[in-house]
Amino acid sequence: MIYFVANHSIGKGHIVKQLPPNTPETIIEIRQRMGLTQTELAHKMGYQLRAWQFKEDRNKPRRLMAGEFEYLLLLAGEHPEFILTPR
Repeated sequence: MIYFVANHSIGKGHIVKQLPPNTPETIIEIRQRMGLTQTELAHKMGYQLRAWQFKEDRNKPRRLMAGEFEYLLLLAGEHPEFILTPR
């Protein structure tokens, strides 16, 4: 699945790159592409396993906060604008 839509302009000279949807399906797909278990990603994101499982629950999803979602995209190398680089 390809997430990123084409860039589009908003106002003069301003380009916005759209993030993928912050949904349980997206979070699961990203985790699987990263090759991580729920336990491993929960640890990386600072969650207990059960709390992370709620983030991936399709029936009663508890969305990641915007900053957490962007951090997940950075960890996965899937952020549309930024990449993580080693110090």
